[in-house]
Amino acid sequence: METLISGLSDGAIYGLIAMGMSITFYVTRVINFAHGQLLMVAVMIIAEGSLAHWPLAASILLAFVASAVIAILTYLIAIRPVVRRLASTSNTRRTLCAPLMEETRIVHFLAGQKNRPLG
Repeated sequence: METLISGLSDGAIYGLIAMGMSITFYVTRVINFAHGQLLMVAVMIIAEGSLAHWPLAASILLAFVASAVIAILTYLIAIRPVVRRLASTSNTRRTLCAPLMEETRIVHFLAGQKNRPLG
């Protein structure tokens, strides 16, 4: 029974991620690779909050706010200037991968690359 519930919850998470990416692509006609990066930041914040014994609601709220701030800063600093200057979407897509790689490096630096159990 535990395996069934775990599988359903994992499937629901993947479904939400896929819906978010589909909606973003439908509206902008651009594949948004940052969607997964922002989800990674939110999950890392919730995990760290769990390890620090914060209330779950506080961890989720902090994860939401941090993801929103990172998304806005990424747009203002990295995406908007590039989109304004480049006419070719293929160049834009290649250029927009750099901020995503930097976000991953920052998370690895802050959280470390070693696996840690939750709880």
